Amino acid sequence: MTFPTIIALAIGTYAIRASGIFLRGKISVSCKTNEYLKASALSMLGSFAVFSIVHHDSGFDLAKVLGAAVGIALGLLKFPFFLSIISAMLLTAALRL
Repeated sequence: MTFPTIIALAIGTYAIRASGIFLRGKISVSCKTNEYLKASALSMLGSFAVFSIVHHDSGFDLAKVLGAAVGIALGLLKFPFFLSIISAMLLTAALRL
């Protein structure tokens, strides 16, 4: 991922977050639309994370995808964050040997 791409994503994320603060009193939206707007920044960052996990310079990297899947699964099962990250790292490294 290039530096200008990271900067563009950061600016977009902060713009979405700031729009809620600046437009709060000026426009009224329904509760459902408000929930969608709150989730938009998370959605953008999530799509960036998925893209960076799946896409690699040399092609598809199964070890990285499986390592991320293990980390996500352990996180969803309420394992400690440190254990989730270390497990994902160790699995990815073992699969790349």
